[in-house]
Amino acid sequence: MNWSESISRAITYIENNLTEELTVEEIARHAYLSPFYFQRGFSIICGYSVSEYIRNRRLSLAGYELFHTNHKIIDIALKYGYESPDSFTKAFTRFHGATPTEVRSGTKIKEFLPLQVNLLLKGGYVMEYKLEEKESFKVVGLKKNLKYDGASIEIPKIWTTFFESNRGSSIAPKYAVNFDADMSGDTFDYMICDDYREDIKVSKEFEVVEIPKFTWAIFSCIGPTSIRMPEINERIFKEWLPNSTDYEIAAGYNIEMYSNMLEDFVKEVGIKKPIVMGHSFGGRVAIRFSSRNAIEKLILFGSPCIRIQEKLPLSVKVLKKLKTLPGLNSLGEYMKKYIGSRDYKAASPIMRQTLVEVVNEDLSKFAREIEEPTLLIWGEYDTEAPVAEAKELEKIMVDAALILLPGTHYAYLENLPRVVEILNNFI
Repeated sequence: MNWSESISRAITYIENNLTEELTVEEIARHAYLSPFYFQRGFSIICGYSVSEYIRNRRLSLAGYELFHTNHKIIDIALKYGYESPDSFTKAFTRFHGATPTEVRSGTKIKEFLPLQVNLLLKGGYVMEYKLEEKESFKVVGLKKNLKYDGASIEIPKIWTTFFESNRGSSIAPKYAVNFDADMSGDTFDYMICDDYREDIKVSKEFEVVEIPKFTWAIFSCIGPTSIRMPEINERIFKEWLPNSTDYEIAAGYNIEMYSNMLEDFVKEVGIKKPIVMGHSFGGRVAIRFSSRNAIEKLILFGSPCIRIQEKLPLSVKVLKKLKTLPGLNSLGEYMKKYIGSRDYKAASPIMRQTLVEVVNEDLSKFAREIEEPTLLIWGEYDTEAPVAEAKELEKIMVDAALILLPGTHYAYLENLPRVVEILNNFI
């Protein structure tokens, strides 16, 4: 597959038919690509969606005709696909910064020239990938149908809604799946989802979808998602696909998998049954990991993993009350900057919600699944992970023992020699 030639053919077809009706399906057919991958590849390679490119070219040519000819404005509008003077005037003014009448009177216009695509093979680094055949599998999650044009704006909104509505407590967003099974039309389905398990009850707002058996090209994306993901996609369409003549796209599925870094690391270095140790949030990660992987032993230091109902501080009660009163919700948001931990105060509203969900999530069901020997080391005066929670954790786990170090908060810092002695005996 030569993407440079395909996109060039598409642009040529568009340029020859700017005054005719243009559809994505017909343009993709001339590019010898499916509409699904044509639209995705076009936007990544050219920097515009197909509809944006067509709209900009038509408005550019319309401006030229208004400036250099005496053709009626309504005739020019109809020529370039606008059925009413109002819709043409609005689009024209947004693009040129001046109305059609002002341009006719001599105001300068903007020019949007036809694209020329030249893809160069870059050197100096290796694009790592692997081909892997995977059996069909099911995912469950929130699915939305989106138009290709404007999807880049809508997708972040879906994620914001997903977390603000507390859906993240129901499923872990392990995947983001883009799929258009028929690879036709101008829309596709976008899904935030997790692996489907038959023993888990599915909420009515979620859907279960089966991903068919395929051979997948898998690319690693390490680093900040918002930066690295666009870079990887650009390199796939600009470098890998144009030079991978041995492969053809089989179907309209594209999956982003948000990796479990700890599991990937353990697998990469070849550790079969690790001894897992965690403190605070790291303890939460350790419990999740240990519940689904073979381990030798588990050690937790002051890890708030289960929730015991306790009295709320007065400040929190006031904040909760403010959120329920008409007109005072904004005041509640303002007060959040001054209530809570340092991380909570510094976080954005969305991140505050995420922090609350993570900290408040009860991991009892995961803790119960761990059968390997577990050592719980707690400081007597630990206020972030109360001793009552540690005692409850000891009760519900299959093989757990709790050791309380008197007079300490951070047990491993304030009484290190004793902690080392305990660890040596346990390990």
